Amino acid sequence: MNLPFYAFFAVLALLVNPIPSQADSLFNSSFIISFLQPQESSSQEEVDGDANSVQKSAKMPKEKERRYRETAKQIELAVKRGELTEAEAKKQLAIIKEQILEDKEGKQGENWIERNLVLFISLCQLAWIIPTISIWAIVYLVIKKREEQRTASLKTMVDDLGLVFKPEKNTQYLESLPDLPLFQIGRSKQLKNLLIADTDDLHLSMFDYRFTVGHGKHQTTRKLSVGCVRRQDLAMPEYHLRPEKKFWDPLGSMLGMQDIDFETHQAFSDAFVLKSKTEKEVREFFDQQLLDEFATSPDLCIESSTNTFIYFRHWKRVEADATAIQDFLSVGLQRVGKIRSRLNR
Repeated sequence: MNLPFYAFFAVLALLVNPIPSQADSLFNSSFIISFLQPQESSSQEEVDGDANSVQKSAKMPKEKERRYRETAKQIELAVKRGELTEAEAKKQLAIIKEQILEDKEGKQGENWIERNLVLFISLCQLAWIIPTISIWAIVYLVIKKREEQRTASLKTMVDDLGLVFKPEKNTQYLESLPDLPLFQIGRSKQLKNLLIADTDDLHLSMFDYRFTVGHGKHQTTRKLSVGCVRRQDLAMPEYHLRPEKKFWDPLGSMLGMQDIDFETHQAFSDAFVLKSKTEKEVREFFDQQLLDEFATSPDLCIESSTNTFIYFRHWKRVEADATAIQDFLSVGLQRVGKIRSRLNR
């Protein structure tokens, strides 16, 4: 075949399959659509044109959406006119997509508090509630651990002394005690770690006692060790004795009773507040020898009712030590001895 023959078939091929222009190769292909679609999506939907691709990329306010749609159309026209290459158009579209995503993230950040107001308020409250609860929980666990250690130590000491020990809370024993002023104070009263050292004619015990006074930030829990002595032949008047003005407490607020002073024993009157509903009987009971004996322990509180009396030190507990326990029990035995001597005079 000669050259004109080949030329004829070449022209015919061009007429049937023309060479695509730069614009056609850009916008008749799917690369712009796939470029504008979110890359993390596994199923991309068909969109019509670059403006729709921009709209699909992020939800924008109407004004910004309109501006981005116009920009995408201008890029499309510029490519068709040959003013932009495919690479340049791709670069411009990338800039548009980046701006859309930035605006979307910025708007979401600005409106987060408004859209999650209840959650935001809850988080603010939790910011101080959680630390407060944590602190209280730690304090509770520390106190609980100390109480357990004290009970274990007391049990060891009591076993060595050969005495009876009841570590659990003992409501029954508390209710069996006389209605003395100490047991009328506060709420949430609890008696535990009961130690009993009875003899044939005498009941002697020591126990841990606690109660709560006040409310809110003024709430306080008092803890102390109490000794109890009971003997059938102790015919004592009812009274309560506490240190003079060293500690303000509800024990001194009982109406209708005045401090009983003794002009013959100024040291005793200066050291103690002595009150009773039967002042005459108390003055007869406390003779000079008994006043001298009580004056030797200016930190000791004593409350009596007929054949029973209790003794304690203001809000102090006896150490879980054998010597300390013996010393505390000895105080009760000494007092009962002095009282019996007074009754026999």
